[in-house]
Amino acid sequence: MILLPLIFYTLSDEQRSLIEQIYRRDATIMLQVAKKFLNDQSLAEDMVQQAFQKIIEQIEKNFCDLCNKSTGYFVIIVKNLCIDYKRRADRELSCDEMSYESEQLQGEPIAETPERIAISNESYERLLAIIDELDEAYKLPLKLKLIHKLTTAQIAELLERPEATVNSQIYRGRRILIEKIGKEMEL
Repeated sequence: MILLPLIFYTLSDEQRSLIEQIYRRDATIMLQVAKKFLNDQSLAEDMVQQAFQKIIEQIEKNFCDLCNKSTGYFVIIVKNLCIDYKRRADRELSCDEMSYESEQLQGEPIAETPERIAISNESYERLLAIIDELDEAYKLPLKLKLIHKLTTAQIAELLERPEATVNSQIYRGRRILIEKIGKEMEL
């Protein structure tokens, strides 16, 4: 079942009626397209929900109405969201593979020793302390992304900020974090 984004409930009655019509008419085909791309029911539902978020934003700006061609437009939105999701997942996977390969090339044992666990815990606590020193604009989005493993879309909804804003806050926060860690390592 696809839930409409929370922003739906802030719309005017006329706008909500339009979204409900779109939902009744197009949600099934949007879901079928997403499932075809992702082969996963819950991910497909997430993509359709994100698509409705975008549709609602378009309706709020009066850029969207209900016509015969709008179904194709909505399907394209879902398709693009699925493609973007798969690209991000592929990039994250390739980064994980590179990290694993570099450990294998170094020939270090992967087994955890008490010393490694202690160093890892100490590093983690220091990382948290550095994040806590960051400006408020970066601190919470970074914690939600790095520690709680939320997606950018989830963080944006939770913080009630545009996804683009959350993306840039995470990006800038990471850069500041990397600089601070680099300075500490030089000492």
